[in-house]
Amino acid sequence: RATWASFRLDGIDVDLDQVADAVAAADSARPTLLRSRQAQRLRNHAAILRHIETDLRRAQALTPDGVLRWYTAVSAGLSTTDIDGVAVARLTEVVRRINSPQLRVKPALIEAGQVYVRLLADPLVPSFNGILARLLLRYHLGRCGLPPVVFDPIVDARFGNAEAAGRRVGELVEAALDAAMAK
Repeated sequence: RATWASFRLDGIDVDLDQVADAVAAADSARPTLLRSRQAQRLRNHAAILRHIETDLRRAQALTPDGVLRWYTAVSAGLSTTDIDGVAVARLTEVVRRINSPQLRVKPALIEAGQVYVRLLADPLVPSFNGILARLLLRYHLGRCGLPPVVFDPIVDARFGNAEAAGRRVGELVEAALDAAMAK
């Protein structure tokens, strides 16, 4: 569901069945030799989400090279431009902030929301910006000890400005915390 929502929020028309098919093909004992680029991107995104959860459980620090591998995997060969030195420096700063998380809920929410909004407003990479920003948000929230969030592509598409998107991150985390407490 997180993969579907993230791609839909970036304007990429996929449905839940396509995501399920791409993930099932990746998990099957008999891999598909020919798959579409879209299926590769979906499969790679789902694999990155699993990798993020594993890294968070192991308390692994994020690296700029790791984020660039995510970008390469999600773009599946569509990126034809180089990441310049300014973008690499910004990426290094974002990774540093994520690796030095706030551990109190309110400051953690504010910081994670600010980083996410900045990545949306001033992208690091030439394409797949929102998808990469949401992957980094997931890692950031996990490093802060907060639950992951899944955006709703219908509801959250209307949060076009940075302030509203930042508030929405807080609302989604609060809802996830409330759901965890209710269990």
